[in-house]
Amino acid sequence: MSASDAANPNHWKIFLRGNNSDGNTWGSAAGSATQCTAGIDGNAQFNSLSAFIESSQIDLINISVSTVDAPIVSNENFENAFIIYPTLLDAGSVIHVKTSLNVECKFVLTDMAGRKISVITFKNETTISTTNLAAGVYSYSVMSSNEQQNGKIVIE
Repeated sequence: MSASDAANPNHWKIFLRGNNSDGNTWGSAAGSATQCTAGIDGNAQFNSLSAFIESSQIDLINISVSTVDAPIVSNENFENAFIIYPTLLDAGSVIHVKTSLNVECKFVLTDMAGRKISVITFKNETTISTTNLAAGVYSYSVMSSNEQQNGKIVIE
């Protein structure tokens, strides 16, 4: 990379992946784009790309480094409102559903054809027996008035 390229934060290059087995090397630059504006989403047109005929992996690398001051985000805001376990279980086992929400909730279990197998209304926690369920993959939704979580349960 030239010194002028390194000094220009709006200069982008596209490189060919090296052909060795470790996949950690890069080939020559296949093109460059200088009409990029840092921090703005958009398209960049790369010159010298007419030689790309086959589909292959292309990695875009910004040759400058930028930093952004951002607030620290806590995972408290991203925790699931519901805990469902186990999601892989033997036939005849029990599914546990818990929530810290102190409101009425509903658990809906459906088979892969979309048929409702079980609908249970609960508050705080409940258990669902799988005694009468065949082995297979089932979908669930558990919801309150303002929260919903979806997932899959596999019965072996």
